[in-house]
Amino acid sequence: MTNKSEVEIKENIIGRETFRLLEISKNPKIEDLLDAALDGREKTVESVSKLYSFVQRHFGEGVTTAGPAGSSTTDKFWVACSAFLRESGVTDEELSKIRYPYPRAGEPGFRSILDEMHDEGRD
Repeated sequence: MTNKSEVEIKENIIGRETFRLLEISKNPKIEDLLDAALDGREKTVESVSKLYSFVQRHFGEGVTTAGPAGSSTTDKFWVACSAFLRESGVTDEELSKIRYPYPRAGEPGFRSILDEMHDEGRD
């Protein structure tokens, strides 16, 4: 009998949650998506923002933001999360920061792989 490390336990929990959210995203009723995803957790701006952050981290950017290589699952969650966040008084600027948490090409702070390679002397 082996004891699982804390890292393995955390990875298992994240894996189960990822698959649970994927199954939920297959439900055609987008209005039920957010409640099902929160699974009894309090629906607040903070909890919904964290949910979307988790979805984006594990499913990638949405199709509408990343093109064909993006995730339609992420897009479904964005529709549900952004509707709640707007109703809760979150501004367009705050919504943009939630949807695009990392600098994008052309924005201050953006570093491409070519920039990183140049800095490492691998031109």
